[in-house]
Amino acid sequence: MKKSTKERIIKKAVELFNRQGYANISLQDIANEMGMSRGNLAYHFSEKDLLLKSIVDQVWERMAEESQKRRNFPSFQNVHNEVKLYHALHLAYSFIFGDLRVLKHPILRQQFKASSLQSIKDNEEAIAYGIQIGSMKAEPFPGIYYNLALIIWMLSIFWIPQQSIRDQEITQDPTKAVWTLMLPYLTEKGVRSFKKVFGEDYFDSLGAPFRVNLDHLEIF
Repeated sequence: MKKSTKERIIKKAVELFNRQGYANISLQDIANEMGMSRGNLAYHFSEKDLLLKSIVDQVWERMAEESQKRRNFPSFQNVHNEVKLYHALHLAYSFIFGDLRVLKHPILRQQFKASSLQSIKDNEEAIAYGIQIGSMKAEPFPGIYYNLALIIWMLSIFWIPQQSIRDQEITQDPTKAVWTLMLPYLTEKGVRSFKKVFGEDYFDSLGAPFRVNLDHLEIF
């Protein structure tokens, strides 16, 4: 199906924003890239913020759909799926998730805050569900599981920015980092369920064994 002019403007805007940053691209720049007049573009988007809102609405729609699945069934598999979704959104809309100034933009700020708090709550409910069905151990001491729910959200949101800071390949899988945090708290039943759902190969590929040689240190 042929895309409408409005859809093509949004697509081109996302491409340019991702490449050069939201603050560095004007509506005139987008019009020039599309070979249209500023006036023709203004017929669809008279202000840059209106264009941003249309883009953000796409993001919220995809996030809301996955979040609803989690509330309907707070399983660990849905936690896994949400982390994958965040990763896909980060790649598709890097100008949003990689720029704190955009995340704090009035168009995003309140909804992003509400979405983040809901995601943390959903993580807590997934942990509670895991305990209830015997797949997760009781909390070892107060604070562990809230912090785990918080860190899962942090990994989901800031996975690509932290990779960029460390100059790492963006192909690294954030779901594996999440599972390495959760697995120590799973019961034997939970580990069996994990392997059944995701497979032995995935379980064996979570990361390299920890090997740090401290022979160079003098122990007194």
